[in-house]
Amino acid sequence: MTAKSENQTNPLFIESLARSFQVLELFSGDRSAISMSEIRNMTGLTFQTIHRITNTLIHLGYLQRQSQGKTFRLTVKTLDLQHRFLSSNRLTKLAWPVLVELRERTHQRVSFCGLDSPDIIYLLRLKGAESDFQTSLVGGRQPAFLSAGGLAILAFMPQDRQLEMLERHIGEQGQDITSADRDALASELAQTKKLGYCVSQTHALAGEIDIAVPVPSPDGSVSNSIVVSALLQTHPEDVIHRDIIPAMQIAARGCTL
Repeated sequence: MTAKSENQTNPLFIESLARSFQVLELFSGDRSAISMSEIRNMTGLTFQTIHRITNTLIHLGYLQRQSQGKTFRLTVKTLDLQHRFLSSNRLTKLAWPVLVELRERTHQRVSFCGLDSPDIIYLLRLKGAESDFQTSLVGGRQPAFLSAGGLAILAFMPQDRQLEMLERHIGEQGQDITSADRDALASELAQTKKLGYCVSQTHALAGEIDIAVPVPSPDGSVSNSIVVSALLQTHPEDVIHRDIIPAMQIAARGCTL
């Protein structure tokens, strides 16, 4: 929902604050420096509004000017919010030693995911032997329907909630999916729920296979999952089912508050 439409329905909504976050969220690994013209093109905001927002964020320490003031970059202060979240979140603090032990047992990349509909976000990540820079970063997100970690969460949701998230996913992707794709997705979710885990090469990086198990809350709902990204050449199906999945299921129980 856009800041404008939200403001029209919620008298407590602060549009200027929403616009500031809108500008901050434009930055990414592929877009580390942004000009005022680019901000205008991506947001539709006026130059006057952009000027006020960027100057405020510079004053607060979250942006800095580059290239003689023509572009802006994020500062290291933006990491403060990530640190505050991770250091104050009971679940991530509980999960960390469990994931360390799981990584030691599997020797593969281990991730702890949380749902931020319609995506999952990687809250914790421990590198495996073959991990690179990008796969070691926390805070990255993937569509829940296109990731093993997301499917392990979605499978245990009520069907109406699954459909609601799917429609939101379709809206954000800007394209519909075929009836055959919907049927295949429904079948994958049903299989994941039946087995209690998801094993997927389709949604993994090349040469890897992702194994995901849900982490249930005390009330039985599921908003988190653990993912092990294993090398295909050293992890045939029998090894995954004999060694990896049982260890992951033990880890998931250890992450329940």
